[in-house]
Amino acid sequence: MAVMLPLVYDIMKDIVGMIPGEQLDKYQSLMPVNIFNNFSIYTWSQWNAKNLTQIGTIITILVGMNLIAGEINSQTASFLLTRPISRRTVFFSKALAGALIIILSVAVSTLAMIITVQFTPHSLEAGRLTVATIITTAGFLVLLALTMFFSTIIDEPVKAGGLTVLVVIIMSVFGIFRQTRPLSLFNHMYAAQYFLGGVFPLRPLVVMGLMVIALLGAGIYIFERKEV
Repeated sequence: MAVMLPLVYDIMKDIVGMIPGEQLDKYQSLMPVNIFNNFSIYTWSQWNAKNLTQIGTIITILVGMNLIAGEINSQTASFLLTRPISRRTVFFSKALAGALIIILSVAVSTLAMIITVQFTPHSLEAGRLTVATIITTAGFLVLLALTMFFSTIIDEPVKAGGLTVLVVIIMSVFGIFRQTRPLSLFNHMYAAQYFLGGVFPLRPLVVMGLMVIALLGAGIYIFERKEV
């Protein structure tokens, strides 16, 4: 997907250009046609504000739901915990491994997209997109911590993942209405405030960081007292 987005820009722009002006309003809800006036905005809108967030959320849930519940469900947790390491070390090692998987997945795919742009006649504000992607990744870490928390209190990975999906749906609904939009994690993950408005979202990032600390703290508290 990362490689494809820069390559289909001209094709999509030509298709939109063939649509009569009086009919363009019908397509605004699906894809604002004015994004094709700026290649960088197009790339951000299709990456951070769409595909990266959607695909990354799925990958994050799949990774997080197996970190603890996967060990318990496969009955390998008891063997793991007999090793001469503390439960705290096991928990945070798994959290770190999950975070590295997510960060590397985002970094490699985004880098692939930036490299692909070099083979097109267009220029991309790579620095601004990179900062926006860091903001998006911060949201993934919140989702990973949330999924891992559910993975700690629920012994079945699918149920832990399903509960996270339910929370994701609720947050998505919050993003629909203007009054509740600030409560939607995805609203901040899109990094629109920074990419379009030039305002670095320091407060949302601090809140995301506190959420990660709180969820991991609650998870380790439960895991250290959990009978396996």
